[in-house]
Parts: sequence; C-alpha cells; structure tokens
Amino acid sequence: MIGKTVSHYRILGKLGEGGMGVVYKAEDSKLKRICALKFLKPNALARDEDRKRFIQEAQAAAALDHPNICTVYEINETEEQAATDLGGLFISMAYLKGQTVKEKLAKVSFELKEALEVAIQAGQGLQDAHENGIVHRDIKSANIMVTEKGQIRIMDFGLAQLADTFRLTKTGTTLGTPAYMSPEQVDGKKTDSRTDIYSLGVVLYEMVTGELPFQGENDLSIMYAILKKSPQPIKKFSPKIPAKLQNVINKALEKDSALRYQTMSEFIADLQSIKNGLQPQFHHIPLKKRLRSIPVRNVLVFIFVVAIALTVLFGYNYFSMKFTKLDTFSIAVMNFDNLSNDQNLDSYRKSVAKLIISNLSNETKLKVVASEDINRFVEKEKQPGNQQISFESALKIARKLKVGTLIMGSYFRTNEFIRFQINLCDVNKGIIYATENEEINQEDNFFFHIKELSQRIKIYFKIARNQEKDFIDIIKDENLDILSIKSIEAVQNYLIGLTAFSNRDHTSGIQFMNKAIEIDSSFTDVYWALINGMRNRARYKEAYDVLSKAEKFLKEGSSKDKAMYKWLDEKRKNDYKNCAKALRELILIEPNSDVFLYELGYYYNKLKKPELAIGPLTKVYNMKAGPHFLYYQLGNAYHKTQQYGKEFKVYKEGIKRRPDYAVLYALIARDYYRRGKIKKEAKAIQRMVDLTKEGVFDLPTCYSDLGYVYMDDEYFDRAEEFYKQCVNLDTTDAFYRLRLTTVYVRQNKWQEVINELQKSLDFNPNFAPAFYWMGTALDKLNKPKQAIIAYEQYLKYRTTEDQVTEVIKRIEELKILE
Repeated sequence: MIGKTVSHYRILGKLGEGGMGVVYKAEDSKLKRICALKFLKPNALARDEDRKRFIQEAQAAAALDHPNICTVYEINETEEQAATDLGGLFISMAYLKGQTVKEKLAKVSFELKEALEVAIQAGQGLQDAHENGIVHRDIKSANIMVTEKGQIRIMDFGLAQLADTFRLTKTGTTLGTPAYMSPEQVDGKKTDSRTDIYSLGVVLYEMVTGELPFQGENDLSIMYAILKKSPQPIKKFSPKIPAKLQNVINKALEKDSALRYQTMSEFIADLQSIKNGLQPQFHHIPLKKRLRSIPVRNVLVFIFVVAIALTVLFGYNYFSMKFTKLDTFSIAVMNFDNLSNDQNLDSYRKSVAKLIISNLSNETKLKVVASEDINRFVEKEKQPGNQQISFESALKIARKLKVGTLIMGSYFRTNEFIRFQINLCDVNKGIIYATENEEINQEDNFFFHIKELSQRIKIYFKIARNQEKDFIDIIKDENLDILSIKSIEAVQNYLIGLTAFSNRDHTSGIQFMNKAIEIDSSFTDVYWALINGMRNRARYKEAYDVLSKAEKFLKEGSSKDKAMYKWLDEKRKNDYKNCAKALRELILIEPNSDVFLYELGYYYNKLKKPELAIGPLTKVYNMKAGPHFLYYQLGNAYHKTQQYGKEFKVYKEGIKRRPDYAVLYALIARDYYRRGKIKKEAKAIQRMVDLTKEGVFDLPTCYSDLGYVYMDDEYFDRAEEFYKQCVNLDTTDAFYRLRLTTVYVRQNKWQEVINELQKSLDFNPNFAPAFYWMGTALDKLNKPKQAIIAYEQYLKYRTTEDQVTEVIKRIEELKILE
C-alpha cells in the first residue's frame, strides 16, 4: 500500500489500526497537504451496520468545527485496486503530529496540572459536540491526541449517535472499549451526553493515578466491575492530590447518570477551579528516584565492561581449577551490598546484579541462575534488619543452587566517588580467587574508564587464551563490544524500571521500560521485563503486542530469548502442548525459576495431565513462591489424582499465606462435602460468609466461587444452589444468571439454558454473552433458524472480538443446513 495512490491521495505510511479501520499518512496531491486516511477493513464491509457506522463517523465529525476536535476533510469511496483490499471506503482527516494520551501514559506520568488541562480541553471539544446534538460514546485515552504544540484533539467519532437521525439499532448498540464504557453502555441502555462525561472521568482517573478505575482479567469481569464495584480512591495513589478532585471524579463516575454531572460545562468548571488553585510546581505522583546522586552514565558503562570481564575471569577460573562436584559452567550473581548509609544508592543492589546476569546469559555455554531464584534463598539467610549475608551463607546458597562459581559485590560512597568491588568465588573450595575494583567519578572520566577496563579485559582474555584455545568458543570477540547496547539512556530507564517492578510499582515500571524500547528497540532484556510487567497487571493484549514488536530481535537473541519467544508465541495461540514443550526448554536453562515451573504445571493441568503437574507445582509450593493461583492448581492436580489428603493440606496452607483468596475456602467446603461431613461443610461456608462481613471479599464472590468449584467436580445440584444464591442477591443481574446457566450447559440441559437466558435478556435485552449461549443451545436443539437469529444478535451487541470468527463460520454452516 505504501507509495500507491488512492483517488488524489498518495499513501506515505501506516499510522495505526483499530477495530474497524486502518489509518495511513497520505499527501493530498490537489491541495498539497499532508492528511490521514482511514479505511474501513474488508471484514467490516461485509456487515452493513459497520459500514453505516463508518459513514456516520465522518458525517458527525465533519459537522463539527472546534479546535479540540480533529478536522474531517471528506468521506469518499474508490474502486481503485490500491484501495480495494482495504475496503474502498475512506475518510480524509487532519494529520496530527503528537501522541495519544494512551501512548504518553505508557512512557511517562502526567503532572496533575497537565492532566487537568487535557481533560478541560477534551471537555470543551465534547461540549461543542453535545451542543450540536452529537454524542461521541467512545471516549478513551487512545482517542485523545496531545499534539506537539500541546493542543488536545478528540478523534474517532465512530460511535457518535446523531440525535436528529435514525437510530442504527432499536436502543443503541452496546459499543465501545469496555474499560471506558459507562454503566448504561454496559447494560445496553439508552445513552446521552452523560456517557461522554463518565468516559472522560475514566480518562482523567487514568491520567491522575496511572491506573484504570475498573480492571479485570477479561472484558466480562471489567464490565461486572463497572456495574457493581467502586474504584480505588485516588488518594491511595498520592496523598497530595486535592480532596476536591476526588469529589469531582466520584461525581463524573456515578453509576446512575442522574447523579452525574448533567452537562459537560459543569464538569469543566469544577476542573478549571481545581487547576487554578494548584501550586506551580505540584507533581501528583512521585516516581521512583532516578539514580540522581551520581553520574549514572559512568556507573552503567562500568557495569557492562565488568560483566564482560567477569565472563573472561570465569573462563580463566574454569581452565585453572579442577572441579569435581558442581557444574563449573553454572554461575550465580548475588545482589550487591550497599556498604554506605546512603539510601539513594540502594537501587544499585538489584539492578547491577541483574545487568551482569543479563550479559552473562548471552554466553551459550554458561548457565546463569535467575536473580529471583537466588533472592528467595537470601531472604531466609538474612538477619532481621540486615540486608547483607555472610560469605559462608552465600556459599551455602550457591551449593543449594548447584553452581560452581559465585559472584559477590559491594559498593560505597567516598566523597565524590562510588567504589565498586566484585569478588569471584570458587564454591567447591570456598575461596575468593579474583577481585576487581573500580571507582566512578565525574562524567569527564568516561573514556578513561572505558580505556582502563578494556585494557584489563584484554589481559584476562590473553591469559585465558594461553590456558586453552577452545575458550574462544565460550566468549566470541563481538561479545567484548561494550557498546553492543546502543544507548546508556536506554539502560538507565531499564534499571529504573527494574527498581519500580521490584517495589511492585508496575505502572512506573511499564512506563520506564517503554521509554527504554523507544530509545533502543534492540535491547532484548527490556522486552521480557515489560511483558512480565504487563502480564502481572493482566494487560495480556498489550503484552502480546510487545512480543510482536520484539520478534525480530528475540529470535536472534540468547537461547533463553529464543525459548521465551517460543513459549509466549504458543501461549498467544492457546497451544497448550507446545507451551509445555517450550517451558521445559526454559527450565533446562533456569531450573529453579518459579515462573516457568508454575506455568508448566498450569499447562499440564490444562492438558489433563495432573500427574505431571504435581512435580513442578510442588517445587514452587516448597519455595513459598508463585501466584496465589498456585494453591488451586496444585490442589486440583492432587484432587484429579485422588490424593485428597495432600490436596486438603495445600488449601489449608494456602489460606495461611493468602487469607483473601476466596476460592480456597470454597475448595475446603467441597472437600468436606465429598467426604460426607455436612456439618463441617456448613461451618466452612459460614466462615466464608463471615469473612464477607469483615470485608475480606464480597458475598457474590463467595457464592460464585462455591458454585464454580462444586460444578467443576460435577456436584451440579449443589452448584445450582450456590449460583441461585447469587441470583437472589440481585434478580436483575445478567451476570449472575449467566453463571447459573453454565451449570445447565455442563449437563447439556439446553432447554434450561434457554429458559434461564431468556430471564437474563428480559432484564438486559442487549446482553451479548446471553445471545451467544442462546445460539449455542438452539443449535444443539437443531433449531438452525432460531440459532442464526441469536448468533446475529450476539454479533450485533458484542463488545469484544471473542468468538466472532467462530460464530460467523457457524452461521454460514447453519445457512447451508437450512
């Protein structure tokens, strides 16, 4: 497509892609200006509804003329071959230089004053749209652009509903991005300008806190949270945020639109009042200290070079000593000890060790233990109030990890210097056999340090070469290039990101990792850190987008890089068998990684091989590591292999470690039920109910988890009782009824499925999941015409792309059967 001409537009490059359209940068040959062209995707053209909506977007936006709304030049259609693959239909709009709020949030945090200014300007654009009878209905951080000049522009009126034109659907299709949807959108009810007020409130909350107010593992759980839960107070993220702003956001996010701001002008007025009252230098969320105490550039260069020196020293050690028990090629790097009282230097403890591990991991014949595996043992050896451990304790840990060489380091401040000392230890002999020291001063010593350290590397390398010519196979010449990572600034952001992740500040960690990638896209270690950080926040789609971006670099990286890429790529495809295979490869590289061991056990359970899941899951359990889901996964593996005593012990221990994990209490109740101990079952259930009164978890979660675990063991009558308890808590809640429906689905009671879903649709006539299962039930009952209608309703009201391909394919098959 790039370089081709469509109508009078020459395509210059691709700008982005959304659910319905693809956007290109183009040059208007008539008016000699740069613009953006948005094409409707071919699969969207197949549905008349999407085509009408696309046209409506242009008509709605073109009717508006406001500095905070992206200008639309024209809507057109072409049959030229260059555009037919994209659908032919396109909108020409202003090309904006800048970044969306979403893109900016991925890199840096907003200052409060800046966040308020974005919300005010966006609100002014929306106010103009509302006064012209247009509701956007899809306001989100990805649809608000911050131009290079700081101007705010609202984009993509794809869901605008013109008040003076016919409705595309009876009550308004449930559309939008789930996390930003208003409660009335989730419920499929009529929407008006107050929906935009709610969504802008979500964006403001996101800018101020770095988090979305409502989160979940999937769209359904997010929608449930929007309807039933309250967001975390913004004070939790920063105590310095004005109390008045909390009140303003609360009002914008009211679930009842009648209690919300009734006009955008009211919302803007309150935001402007808060902005006017701010101190000039107020920062709403303090980020982690950015290693400002010393010139970071010098320290980073030293770290890279010393890591290479350590690799050479390790090779010298191998050829000069005879090891009999422990694997010489296995190496562990301890966190460095901060010997000074300067807490500003604490960030080097983990980051220096991690960076050395990263550099050593590129050597194909070296087996480097992950820092997480070492740290678990270190925590057990540390004395209260002391970050350091003794040399003997360190050797003890190394022997447990079965490594032959141990690297220990320390540092301290002396006037303007930071002195680093690194010791290489022979674990079998229990001795330090090599030591390296370096002092880092001012940045004008930058090249001096490179020259000095490079010279030492050459000396060590020469010694190693004299000992054994084959040593060249371990460390290739190109690995001695200290500038193999292109940017010191990228590494600085990476280290700050690691520090943020270690402090469970995932939002800041993700921002700094994204910044590092922006600076140096070939820095492979950043990708893994970023993907893990996103997965920890359940941002799976974004994690896989990062994986796609990293593919070309990772496939050419270390053996771990390649294996990790294979695993996550198979995970994206939901290929459990190949996921397990890739994880086995990773465990050969890092045999004590709780992440890889847990995931392997998880996939064995998915593959219905619980006997294989027990081994890796037990290892993680004994480490006292892994996510809280571990207890369910290990207990389930014992359950499926009829090792009930061990299963029960796992649940009991899990409650001690994670008393807020409701499903463990439900599993204990189920175990009593299985054994016929009904009184103990009742007592266990009552314990769950009591905990809801204490606020440990809510009552719907209590009954829902009970229903789930009993249904999993095919105690369908009991599961039905629990799910009906959920329904009784709120008879109008479509989500609870959907859960009850799953009991009938599991038993192939398709008529009961239909009866229950009909009740759900009586309360929420636009509830897409209900139409999906309704179509499935009618399909099973050999009622193709009715099934097609239900499936088409699902496509009409869906808010995600889940099962869309499957449903469209089934509709085509059913039409043939008719």
